[in-house]
Amino acid sequence: MEIEVITSSKGKRELIASVASLFARALNIEKSKYTLTIGTVSGLAKADKINGSVCLLAPKQLMMFIDSRLPFSQLLITLAHEMVHVKQYAKGQLKVRTTKRGNHIFTWLGKKYNLDYYDLPWELEAFSRERVLANKVAQIIQT
Repeated sequence: MEIEVITSSKGKRELIASVASLFARALNIEKSKYTLTIGTVSGLAKADKINGSVCLLAPKQLMMFIDSRLPFSQLLITLAHEMVHVKQYAKGQLKVRTTKRGNHIFTWLGKKYNLDYYDLPWELEAFSRERVLANKVAQIIQT
């Protein structure tokens, strides 16, 4: 998986790229044909009430946004959560289709869902794996 990070801070760019690569390896998608661009956005959590997001830009091209103001521990957890979504797209588990009206229709393992955010199966997986992945990378960084 090719990963590019766009942020003004060289140190943060290198950190995010390294951590994202570790997550890609842990999620077994490091050899995926998908490309991932990660951009930082100042104040994303405050403005949109989210720490990060992933969207499909084109076939095999994903874009991730992460709030640049997150403290390091929350940055790790958010990056882990969003990398689970990257894995879901890369492995074909999660698919999105945009209607003519601009609505997004998500399918998980071939089934459409219309549930609350916290009940969506792709979010359940991301929330259940984020801390384990973040802790695994934190241990690697500390050694």
